[in-house]
Amino acid sequence: MSPQRQQLCQQLLQLEQALRQLGLWSSQAPESGAMASEAPFCADTLAFEQWLQWMFLPRMQQMLEQDHPLPERCGLLPMGEQGLLHLGRRRVELLHLLEQIDHLVQSAQ
Repeated sequence: MSPQRQQLCQQLLQLEQALRQLGLWSSQAPESGAMASEAPFCADTLAFEQWLQWMFLPRMQQMLEQDHPLPERCGLLPMGEQGLLHLGRRRVELLHLLEQIDHLVQSAQ
């Protein structure tokens, strides 16, 4: 695994930890219909943190484990800036992680 992909794995783990620490990690998955949305980030059916937990993290982990090509870009930071407004200052660490993940995905190509 390339160094960028290894760093990305670490950042994904840190993202999960940050979501847990902020109380944004859920033990119950959303309904399957909510996750079947065709809107970017399932923005019409899921909170951004739900999308991160139930859609983004599992997909990225699967791509990394199976050595599949990564997307050309993620665009997590702009979505996080809007989707995590309710956290106020507590979102700073999450936004930093999202920015790092965006950068690593682009550089892992």
